[in-house]
Amino acid sequence: MEKSIDLNVEVNIVPGGKMPVKGSENAACYDVYARKIEKRSDGLVKCYLGIKTSIPNNYKGIVIARSNLTKYDFVLNNGIGIIDPDDRNEWQARFRPINKASIIDFPYKEGDRVAQISFEKINTVEFISVKEHELENTKRGTGGFGSTGVK
Repeated sequence: MEKSIDLNVEVNIVPGGKMPVKGSENAACYDVYARKIEKRSDGLVKCYLGIKTSIPNNYKGIVIARSNLTKYDFVLNNGIGIIDPDDRNEWQARFRPINKASIIDFPYKEGDRVAQISFEKINTVEFISVKEHELENTKRGTGGFGSTGVK
């Protein structure tokens, strides 16, 4: 059975870069590789992903940590990275150690799959200014962070 294509993204492979690939037929995201890795003394690690893109208008690219990162003491610096449709820079994933002892133990090397990418439609939103008492009342109300409990 032939698969339908939902989105065409033009990709320029930077010298030394690789085309994103799916790890399995039904994978939700595409794995990307570290073309170049720069480590800073404060622990920040920049992984240049070797691709530049032209994403269609009304879509965004998303850089997400791979699930195997949970085995190491690093996190993707922003949780996720957003690539706008008009951005033509080389994609990057930036990692930070959870603790200072991990600074020298970054688990990936150049050429490794270091992150995954996905694409989503951008919603166009119109914000309508109202007074607080005009917002619909809810059971949660103004409870805020943690107000719904854990059970």
